[in-house]
Amino acid sequence: LYNKGERNKDYHINEFRNNMDYAQKIADRYGLSLKQNKLKYFQPFLNETAEDQNIKDIKDLFQTGHTHHQAGNLEAASQLYQNILDQQPTHVDANFLLGTLNLQQGNLDTAATLLKKAIALKPGHVRAHSNLGTTLKEQDRLDEAIECYGRSIDLNPDYAEAHYNLGTILQKQGKHDKAVASYNRAIKINPYYADAYYDIGTVHQEQDKVN
Repeated sequence: LYNKGERNKDYHINEFRNNMDYAQKIADRYGLSLKQNKLKYFQPFLNETAEDQNIKDIKDLFQTGHTHHQAGNLEAASQLYQNILDQQPTHVDANFLLGTLNLQQGNLDTAATLLKKAIALKPGHVRAHSNLGTTLKEQDRLDEAIECYGRSIDLNPDYAEAHYNLGTILQKQGKHDKAVASYNRAIKINPYYADAYYDIGTVHQEQDKVN
């Protein structure tokens, strides 16, 4: 009946629990015993609370949203992440990924708000600091972006993307030697970081023009 949607799950759990309680009372009255193996089989289901089910529902929503996000279905992912936050505003990953999604869509103010909230909830969130840096860079708030990338690197010195992104700002500011140093750190961590190799080349071109 539950699978067919004729009644909700809580109704059936309560009905089943009541029937089990009644059966136990009859067994106690007449000196009978219920098969404990059957009781053990159903006990986890009967003990499940509404809060347990809500946690499962949120996990399912998040997994589905993440799958849509990875597939590039940003609108579907956005709706699912927002659904989670409507129920659980302190969900760190939903704040982070919805913020990242808004960054991808160019909604920079919304992205910054959500990423800052993710950081407030989890100060050690390496990627949130880095993505906030990228958001601020897109808003041309370069000094603030540098601080964010710096915090990301402090938390995880082996995070190649933060080193690379820091290099792009330093290059934009004309700090060529520091930019190359950041690109080289990214390459040391990830020898296949093609963008870093390319940008080192562009730095040398810029230096040649100056010279």
